[in-house]
Amino acid sequence: MDTDGLGFNHARQLSYDFVKKLFAVMVYSSPIRFVCYVLYNSSYLMEKIYSVVKYAIPERARKDVYVIKKDLTVIHGMVPDKQFLPTCIGGDIQNDVTFQDDAEQAAFEDLTLQNLATDLQREFGVGKK
Repeated sequence: MDTDGLGFNHARQLSYDFVKKLFAVMVYSSPIRFVCYVLYNSSYLMEKIYSVVKYAIPERARKDVYVIKKDLTVIHGMVPDKQFLPTCIGGDIQNDVTFQDDAEQAAFEDLTLQNLATDLQREFGVGKK
C-alpha cells in the first residue's frame, strides 16, 4: 500500500480497534492468504502510527508487515521477477489500472472463489437456495 500523502487527518480516523479488526479478517477469515503486507513511501508519521498499532496485529502477521520509505529494493527482493510488479514500484507492467482491473475480473471468473462462496452460503444457510 502506498502511504504517500497520508496525513494527520487520516491518522486521526485510524483507531486501534479498526486495525485489530482489519487484520483479524485478513489473517483468519480471508480465503486468500497474504504473504506479506508492505507499506511503502512511508513518512515519519506512518512509522510512528505503525509503532503504536502494531500490537493490534496478530503476532503471526506482525512479522510479515514491512514499513519502508523510498527504498524499494525490499519489494524487489520479495518478488522473484519484476514482470509481476507495476511500473510505479519498478516493475514491467505498464498500466497499473489495467492490471488491477484484470486481476479483479480474473477473481470474479475464478470458479474456486465462486464455489467457496456457494459452499459457505450453504453451510450457514444464507444466500440463494
